[in-house]
Amino acid sequence: MKKLLSISMVFFSTTLFAQLSLDVFNACYQEKPKPIIIQFTTDWCGYCFMQDRHLAKNNQLTSFIDEHFYYLKIDAESFETLNFLGNVYPSHSTTAKKSTHSLLYAFTDKAEQPGYPYWIVLNTNLQVDLTYSGYIKPKNLQQLLQKYLN
Repeated sequence: MKKLLSISMVFFSTTLFAQLSLDVFNACYQEKPKPIIIQFTTDWCGYCFMQDRHLAKNNQLTSFIDEHFYYLKIDAESFETLNFLGNVYPSHSTTAKKSTHSLLYAFTDKAEQPGYPYWIVLNTNLQVDLTYSGYIKPKNLQQLLQKYLN
């Protein structure tokens, strides 16, 4: 039983590193705006699982993200209505593919079919400065984010 408990604790601690809930994010952003990283994933995406596993192992990157960004991981096919900084987004876009959450299409071209994981970096004016579709090595992600900040 102890072994199972320790495995569960490791699993949960590695999947939640710098990620904020939307409620916490909304409150924090109002007090201290900083750029936002949104990672859209799905529950069927093997690259998303691999991305999460590799990010969780990289303490230097997670500390860097915590210091300079807000990090949100959002299910691109969620059935929840999401409140993002006072704007309410229904579970699915009415103008795009039905399975894609409307929050994703608030920041992308509705005709675009993103690959997952799908990354968006928003500046403090909530404008899209950067997008990336697919798996990215943690080292490359850190380089990209450092270049973004400079």
